[in-house]
Amino acid sequence: MRIPFFYDMLFKGDSSLLATWPWQEKDPVLPYLWEERQQIRTAFHRRQSEQAKGLMLHAVSAFIDHMVWTANRPVRTLSPVELTSELQALPFAPLNLQERLKYIFRQPDRYISFIQLDSLQEELTKKLAVYHRMKKSLPAGKPLTPPEA
Repeated sequence: MRIPFFYDMLFKGDSSLLATWPWQEKDPVLPYLWEERQQIRTAFHRRQSEQAKGLMLHAVSAFIDHMVWTANRPVRTLSPVELTSELQALPFAPLNLQERLKYIFRQPDRYISFIQLDSLQEELTKKLAVYHRMKKSLPAGKPLTPPEA
């Protein structure tokens, strides 16, 4: 099991420690993302809410890292209000991300939170595929911005 936000905290302490940070990679892939999915499902089915809660907190941290690192930057804050606002502003943010994450943060030991996080991950995967496809089709140097609401 990895330490949540390890690279983000390390970067904040001393940004010169690594030559290349995970979010600076061409495609920041998080191999540990959802490695605990089956463990979480099993813990909920066995009604082991404390174990499920710990696993869920790791899973949601991996989800947050994935989103922020894909935007080529580290996680800057763990303040729920600031963090969810920053995530919602990303051009590939799933719908109603702030409300859904707020629910997960409040009740990580509920099975419905697991379902919500699983759904967020599926949506993010689809939105990232579209985002990367659109990004490749843009002229070099032109940033891809989220559509106006």
